[in-house]
Amino acid sequence: MSSKTRDSYWSRLDVRLTLYYTSIFFILAIILCSFFFYRLSHNLLKQIDRILMDGTIEFINSARNSEQDLLQTCQGYARDIPSRKYYPLYFRVLAADGTVYFEPEFVNKLSPSPFESKRTPVLEILKLFGSAHPFRHYKRRFSLPNGSKYSIQMAVDIERIKLTLRNLLENILFVIPVLLLLSVGWGLYALKQYREIVGNIVTVTNRITSQNLQERLPVPDVSDELQHLIITINLMIDRLEQAVREVKQFTADVSHELRTPLFVLKGELEVALTQKRGDEEYREAIAESLERINFLIKMVNDLLLISRFDEKKMYLELTQLNLGEIVRDLHDFFLPMAQEKKLQFSIEQCDDVVLPCDKTRIHQLFSNLIDNAIKFTMEGGSVALSLAADNRAVQFRVRDTGIGITDADIPNIFNRFYQGDKSRSGASRGSGLGLHICKRIVEAHGGEITVTSNPGHGVTLMVTLPAQKQIR
Repeated sequence: MSSKTRDSYWSRLDVRLTLYYTSIFFILAIILCSFFFYRLSHNLLKQIDRILMDGTIEFINSARNSEQDLLQTCQGYARDIPSRKYYPLYFRVLAADGTVYFEPEFVNKLSPSPFESKRTPVLEILKLFGSAHPFRHYKRRFSLPNGSKYSIQMAVDIERIKLTLRNLLENILFVIPVLLLLSVGWGLYALKQYREIVGNIVTVTNRITSQNLQERLPVPDVSDELQHLIITINLMIDRLEQAVREVKQFTADVSHELRTPLFVLKGELEVALTQKRGDEEYREAIAESLERINFLIKMVNDLLLISRFDEKKMYLELTQLNLGEIVRDLHDFFLPMAQEKKLQFSIEQCDDVVLPCDKTRIHQLFSNLIDNAIKFTMEGGSVALSLAADNRAVQFRVRDTGIGITDADIPNIFNRFYQGDKSRSGASRGSGLGLHICKRIVEAHGGEITVTSNPGHGVTLMVTLPAQKQIR
């Protein structure tokens, strides 16, 4: 394995996670095994101490209650002890001056002596791998009914405990490495599925481009954080795909909308230059060209305004406005246009209500709605304005008896460049941006705009603004 490949292997997430959790497991296993080893050795020594104390008490009671003298009691006890199969006892009796009063022959022949230590331990630390033969001993003074005083020393060979603990330690030293290897192997196997999932994510992600946004990450069957992450990433790609689609559609629409008037303008100027004409004809051609240019300038300004809304760089200059005054001023402004088309142009209701609004944008909003209503209402029809307010909201309505909007067009009427009647031309054909701008202005003021078809002919556009300040 090369150095680069080795470094790549150890940098893998599944390898690092496996080693991390295996290390934790190894440390915990060492701690638990050490604890169990200590507890077992401690409990075994407690049992030995209990055997020593019970044997000592048994001897003292026999010596006190026996009709024989102490020497005969010691001899009888010495004959009985070798019959014990497990943990045989060794004892000797000392006189008051410390000299040995009685010591069985089999004890005297032991080397080393069970009673080499001068201390009187109860719980000694077991030297498991010491060279000396391990014994546990106990000493206690006692007196006989005749008043004579003695001491008895009782010892137990704990070689069996030493072997038991040694076997346990050997098993631990064998089992822990095996468990360590098994945990590493199982960890890598368990994380194999997640490594494959991550590999699929990388593969699919590398295929996703602006031209290939239909790709989605495969969602695994496991219900965990990784599945939630993949679902979230797929939702993000959905939003990106929608945004890219809108940008492409917007670019195509702008190209189409700008190309048509530019070609018309180019054609009119070429016709005007094909042959010599009179001043009046040139004036007419220039006037038509200026009209086309003004249309293009308005479209560009509308597009710049929309881009500012999209980038959230549209800052409203809020002032306390009387919306009733704006509605009445706009009625007076559009009245000559309505009279020219012989329309009944009226104000049904106009409450004086003051709200914090951007004067320029509110004026643009109301003007666009009124201008559209007059533009698309045939001669002899009517356009009615209404401004009503209560404690919760302010509603501005524009109702007309014009050509109307089909039910299929109503959901799309506020989209950019959308024009329900594709056959419109000339002065009646707009850029398809006006209602979209109206919607953005209303939303910026915390309100909403809706459109409904009137019974018979025409539509009603309603702007609802909150009575309290909720500007975004």
